[in-house]
Order: sequence, then structure tokens, then C-alpha cells
Amino acid sequence: MTNSRGVFAAVVFIMIGVGFLLDELGVIELRLAYVLPLLLIFAGVWILFGTARRGGRDR
Repeated sequence: MTNSRGVFAAVVFIMIGVGFLLDELGVIELRLAYVLPLLLIFAGVWILFGTARRGGRDR
């Protein structure tokens, strides 16, 4: 379980870093109002797939 949390944190930090890089390059306009909902959706999907992979309930 700790390993999946580490992977999740790494993916989140990579996504944020790429977003800021693209903002600095002028490719996208990065605002917290855009980023926060996407992070929440990503976290929810990650939790959903993690729960389904373990068989439903936390043990």
C-alpha cells in the first residue's frame, strides 16, 4: 500500500511540474481553478481503481 501511495504522489508531482513548464513556455495557461478539479478527479479515479484491484474493501 505504501508503494502505491508513493507512485501516486510521484505522478501528481510530475503532472504539476509538466503543467508549470507548459505554462512557462506559453503552451497552456495554468490556473489553480483548472488544476485543482483535475487533481481531485485524478485522485478519485486512482482510489477507485485501487479499491477495485484489491477486491472492493480495505483490509
